[in-house]
Amino acid sequence: MNTINYQERNVAFIDILGFSNLINKSETNPQILIDVYESLKILKEYKDNITSFNSDELSPQVSVFSDNVVISYINNNKDSEYYLVLDCIVLYLSLLAKGILVRGGITTGALYHDKDIVFGPALVKAYHIESNYSIYPRIVCDDTNYGLIIEGSLYKRDFDGLVYIDPIDNLEAVGNGIKESPYEFLSKIYNVIMGIEFTNNLGVDAKILWLRNYMNRCFIKDEDKIVTLNQPRYLITPDKVSRYFDESDKI
Repeated sequence: MNTINYQERNVAFIDILGFSNLINKSETNPQILIDVYESLKILKEYKDNITSFNSDELSPQVSVFSDNVVISYINNNKDSEYYLVLDCIVLYLSLLAKGILVRGGITTGALYHDKDIVFGPALVKAYHIESNYSIYPRIVCDDTNYGLIIEGSLYKRDFDGLVYIDPIDNLEAVGNGIKESPYEFLSKIYNVIMGIEFTNNLGVDAKILWLRNYMNRCFIKDEDKIVTLNQPRYLITPDKVSRYFDESDKI
């Protein structure tokens, strides 16, 4: 028998919100059935793409269990954290564009992860973060991570003090992971988020409200113009992306 050892790995545990409810509704709603299929297809294609990335040094691994995804990289340099965060951003935005919300947890620790099996204390901790602290459609990092500068980077600090990955403000970081132009993609995200209806269920509605507030911290959409809110600010139209200047930018 081969020797089995834990490795120190950066790991993300990501869960599709409301998946059981979607499955129940899919029996009588053809559109929801299509949405469920498309979301699982995204997970399958994502796993195939990332595991084809040939890097013995980073050792990327992905496991998909129904509505859960586990992604990990061996923790031997700063690139490991960076690539893990980029993977989470691509997955988050790809599913959000289909109207599928996710939340997750990221940590670093002892983990065994190959193409068939994943287990270890780090997975338990990442799941614990997702199920107990993420609460909203966000991927929360614990204090062993976010080695990259928080403000103006791949992360934001939320109202409750927790640090989470900032997908919408980092479209440019994912390169070919997003196929549409910035205007097309942000417009799609805007329409999806604004199209999610409140339910009179406090738990569900709190998640919807958090997502709208998060979007409103990232950009403003007015007819055929989008203005980003983080510095440097950009004006995005169907034709181009340019620096945005207003009175507050002047010295």
